[in-house]
Amino acid sequence: MDKRGFTLAEIMTVVAILGIMAGLGLPRIFGKLEEARFSEGLSAAQAVYASQMRYSLDHGGAYSDDCSLLDLTVKTANFTNPPTCSSSNNPLVSLSRSNGAYTISVTYDSVNQKPVFSCPTCTANLKNILNAH
Repeated sequence: MDKRGFTLAEIMTVVAILGIMAGLGLPRIFGKLEEARFSEGLSAAQAVYASQMRYSLDHGGAYSDDCSLLDLTVKTANFTNPPTCSSSNNPLVSLSRSNGAYTISVTYDSVNQKPVFSCPTCTANLKNILNAH
């Protein structure tokens, strides 16, 4: 007798193996997606910070409280738009992740003359990406 097809046990075994593989791989994929979103936000914060510095040069050392006065438009799908700007050094730029997941802030360290990026509520993995910049 010629049997064609698969038994229920064979199909259930394949489904179980695929489920295990998906369970192991999906968290890694979602982690990489969040890393990409964070990098997008970090790039946007860097662009707004650079624009704040140009604004400061043009306006006698003053920073803008209104990001719309800066010479760029930042559109990020995963962050609130527009970013928040401040006229003080603390922070010059603030960009929040949608749903309040975390906020990337940029201040200016006048002693070392460099930007300081921070994300207090970020996960350890995202803080590692931030520290690498």
